[in-house]
Amino acid sequence: MTSKMDTCYEKEFFVFDWPEEETEFVKDYCNSQDLEEGNYQCTLPLKCNTAQEALDTSHWTFAEKMNKPFDSKIIIYDCHDEYDDKFLSLVERMARERLPVFKDVDFVKVLRSSLHVYPEDDGFMGWHTNDDYPAWRIYLTYTEEADKSYISYWDEIKEEEVRSYDKKGITCRAFYLKESPPLMHSIAAQTRRWSVGFKIYNEKQWEKYGGVYDE
Repeated sequence: MTSKMDTCYEKEFFVFDWPEEETEFVKDYCNSQDLEEGNYQCTLPLKCNTAQEALDTSHWTFAEKMNKPFDSKIIIYDCHDEYDDKFLSLVERMARERLPVFKDVDFVKVLRSSLHVYPEDDGFMGWHTNDDYPAWRIYLTYTEEADKSYISYWDEIKEEEVRSYDKKGITCRAFYLKESPPLMHSIAAQTRRWSVGFKIYNEKQWEKYGGVYDE
């Protein structure tokens, strides 16, 4: 089942049901990651003591272009491993089945883009756009508690923050990140949150952007 949550300023945001038969695969993969082997990063902006203070939109104008988050509290892993082939096959299947733009097309390519763990004590990723890497994105998140972590995006028309909370287990989302207008988004967690990210694009997008995706 696919639910179109919102369309704001020509940006689409979807939440999927992940195939039940593949739930244990994703759960086991996330739990297999050794937290001590990841690259822990923690940077809070000046005058902010917590993630929520860093993400508070009341003091943001969003006027400046922010491709990548400058502030975060996450554990980053090398996302390329022996699980790649299965992940790429499953995500291509989801893209073709659930995203209208990828239905009935000959060329669909998927790349792993990230593997992050957000700590349970104020894990977060600051506001950013990724518009230097335009593509459709699919993210699989795994949490053991519901409604204690979320991804936000900024609705430029309504001028408000829209939050999509994680459920217990796997939450699968897709959204389009493009150069203009960019989609400002952020993540916050009060429970341990695994996030496995992918980029998906068709042949025309690949011809236009070339190797920018191959990172």
